[in-house]
Amino acid sequence: MVEDLNTALWQFSIRIYRDRVPGACLLLQDRHRFDVNILLFCLFQARTSAQGDDTNALKRVMAAAGPWHRQIVQHI
Repeated sequence: MVEDLNTALWQFSIRIYRDRVPGACLLLQDRHRFDVNILLFCLFQARTSAQGDDTNALKRVMAAAGPWHRQIVQHI
């Protein structure tokens, strides 16, 4: 678990979320049940992916996050 805290995605997410958009992200989550973690992943992919659109990576992340989204995000 500790190793996960040092990934490039985690560091990017913390920097973007803390410095720029916590209010907007929480508004999206609260009003529209939007998954902030998926949004941050998409921003990270857009910034770091040399291939541009990586639909397969997004599908894998959304599938993995599905239970969390249903149990936590949608029930806030």
